[in-house]
Amino acid sequence: MPVTEESAEGIIDAEPAPNQAPAQAETHRPLLSLDRSGSGSVAARHYLIPVDDTDDSSNAIDWAIDMFGKPGSVFHLLHVVPEPQMIHLWAGAYIPPDENAELLEVEDTKLFVTHRFAKKLVAAKVAFNLHVIVGPTDTDSVAALICKKAEDLSAECVVMARHSKGKLKEMWLGSVTKAMVHKSRVPVAVVP
Repeated sequence: MPVTEESAEGIIDAEPAPNQAPAQAETHRPLLSLDRSGSGSVAARHYLIPVDDTDDSSNAIDWAIDMFGKPGSVFHLLHVVPEPQMIHLWAGAYIPPDENAELLEVEDTKLFVTHRFAKKLVAAKVAFNLHVIVGPTDTDSVAALICKKAEDLSAECVVMARHSKGKLKEMWLGSVTKAMVHKSRVPVAVVP
């Protein structure tokens, strides 16, 4: 699968990588990085906000704007895209994932981020970067990706939405927010 990045101008560079080995389960690849932070000031305060296409994430962005949306702040929106999977037809027969699956995920991510978050961040004059990472999407893996990204950015805080899944569903599926509260070395703010 090609590694795809996006520049601030919105251009996607996609070069197919022939014979590329599949990613290992514990690794992740940046798929998109969109920079709207301006000059790249060294004295900027960085805040990491994992997002998905939910009202809970929108509330977390609103809260972060109110609390941290000051000059010199840079918000880093992070979205984790599941790795494309082989389709199992029958014993020993698999179909490889669609070659454009990652690009479609990028387009979907750009659409929901633009619709839900970018307009309000631009209106609030908050600098932001969008990071889309391809990786495993189980609770512990996503929490580990968020922790690593927060440390790489030297984030002041990770702002997490509290998703209302219900106790039974959370027991079976886990909670990324709960895992972050326990694992992160960076302070975590949980927005109800």
